[in-house]
Amino acid sequence: RLLVAGARAYEADWAVGDERGGEDARKRARDKVFLLVNGITLVSNCAALDDEELDALVSRFLIDEGAVDCLRELCGAHANEVRLLTAAFDALYNLGDEPVSAEAIVARGFLDFALEALEKFDYERLLVKAAMRLVQALSFYPQTIARAVELRAGRVLLPALDGVVANAASELDADFADDAITCF
Repeated sequence: RLLVAGARAYEADWAVGDERGGEDARKRARDKVFLLVNGITLVSNCAALDDEELDALVSRFLIDEGAVDCLRELCGAHANEVRLLTAAFDALYNLGDEPVSAEAIVARGFLDFALEALEKFDYERLLVKAAMRLVQALSFYPQTIARAVELRAGRVLLPALDGVVANAASELDADFADDAITCF
């Protein structure tokens, strides 16, 4: 609750300061994104546990306490902040590894949002990778497949996969691309 409340409080506090304009506002905006990315990374780390039972409990707790809703609000408010979106997709990837979590993530429109980000930021390698990992993790659940079919996701995913394969800077990237292609 504290993390979610803190993110919302930062948003309200920073919005007032941003009215000043000029270089001060630009610096405050960069600082705000930095703080929000750190908070999102904390959510991601909490949801990335090796113990599957504990991971499911923590993920469920985070969802029940509004973490996914807060991430949706932040992504909507900062839809052009690549660092924030990348961190959010990573956090959702860690949250979305069990059916209840995946359902909550898809229900809040993150599959749609990830596909939009893949189209809009196709040149941002880390964001593409994080969004693809999220879609890949969610693809194990029927509600994701049904929504992906509705969205005609293949028209976005195939070019994104092609870009990942073409720009594989390391063996790890190539392995990721292989896993993503196999998944679909």
